[in-house]
Amino acid sequence: MMKRLGNRDRPVHVKDDCFKSFHFLKLYLEVALSPKLFYNKREVKQKKTILILGAGFCGIAAALELDKNIDHESYRIVVVNKRNVHIFRPNLYELATAFNERITKACLLELRESVAIPLHQIFKGTKVKCLIDTILAIDPKTKTVTLTKNEPITGEILIMAMGSAVNYYGITGLKANSLTMKSLSDSLKISCDLDNLLLKLWESKTVRDVELVIGGGGATGVELACELPGYINKLCCKYNYPRDRVHITVVEGSDRLISQGGKVVELVKESFKKYTIRLMLRTRITKATATTISLRHPDGTEELLRHDLLIWTGGVRAHPVIENSFEQRAPNGSLPVSQFLELQNLPDIYAGGDSAQIINQTTGAPLPWLAQLAQAHGSYIARRILAKIEGKTTKPYKPKFKGVLVPLGGSEAIYMKDETVIKGRLIHTLRSLVDLLYSLHILPIIPALHRWWRAQRVFSRND
Repeated sequence: MMKRLGNRDRPVHVKDDCFKSFHFLKLYLEVALSPKLFYNKREVKQKKTILILGAGFCGIAAALELDKNIDHESYRIVVVNKRNVHIFRPNLYELATAFNERITKACLLELRESVAIPLHQIFKGTKVKCLIDTILAIDPKTKTVTLTKNEPITGEILIMAMGSAVNYYGITGLKANSLTMKSLSDSLKISCDLDNLLLKLWESKTVRDVELVIGGGGATGVELACELPGYINKLCCKYNYPRDRVHITVVEGSDRLISQGGKVVELVKESFKKYTIRLMLRTRITKATATTISLRHPDGTEELLRHDLLIWTGGVRAHPVIENSFEQRAPNGSLPVSQFLELQNLPDIYAGGDSAQIINQTTGAPLPWLAQLAQAHGSYIARRILAKIEGKTTKPYKPKFKGVLVPLGGSEAIYMKDETVIKGRLIHTLRSLVDLLYSLHILPIIPALHRWWRAQRVFSRND
């Protein structure tokens, strides 16, 4: 029989609080707050319109660069986005593993604010206008965008920066029986579901093996796997549950981790061993149910693995609106672009970030979808548009890869660039500074410092 926590009859977490608070936040996220920046149709008709579809890394960079240099008497910049916030997605894994003694509306909102930056803060002092709505369809020929709540809007120039969606690769039952980590609410649901899982076991006084499975060994899967042990330690203490009965398994279809082989794989394996994480390489998930996943191993053998929680981080593809609106697409649904990030045979339509397939002219392979590159795409597209307006030429886009930083739990991280691979505490600190630099790039100094410090304080509770 499990012991109770001190003299209390129950943990301070209350089941109803968890679900009421989570659904409160989900509703809060779904309802767009009245933005301080508004879209005026009458003004737009008097000027040429540059439509930026999406407020991710690419869209924000393009809007800010255009605002600094464009003739605002002739052009209007309109950002169309589903939410009135910009989500700093590299830190979503922190929300999925965020521990709170009691899950309340206040703590969920605090977590939200650590990664969600209001658009009115980003565009304060600029002439960028925001249209908060859901995009239903795009007509490339007329450059008309169909929206859910507003009338269709047409622009003279379009920038496709809509991000990506989860790719389930047609695996039977995977979408219905797994959690993902693509949005803020996705990440908070992982945290709440894990808490509720151990709460139910505590209430029923049941002790058994708890199986947590992560499908996908890319950057998202690895950083989540390495951060989960700290969260689980706190949950087990909270519910007085045996820590050695909670297991984490990472299933990866290739023989690589974080899209790398060799030394990177060995260093990640070291971290997995430290946290007692089971790793299955070259193993594919072929089917998923509410309680099991079917696996196919390298030798062709099949295995049925039980799970209490399945988190899918195994792949992404272009936004479905893009796939349904454009005829010429890459296999992952993205838009093939020229060396000037412009669509072939569709002048004045540009694509960047996860919306674009950009070929590395040196290697001949598509560029990876990374936040740092998406930001660079947005800046380049803006400069290209400005140059065309002024009748000037520009050099073709050339990627500048700064390397990848991936947290490995606690205060460790790994840095990778070409043949350079470094792991340690200093890299984790560097990752934090990179977050600060990004905040300073899109926000005034004081709000940027405040946001960064608040996020660091929230995330430090996870370590």
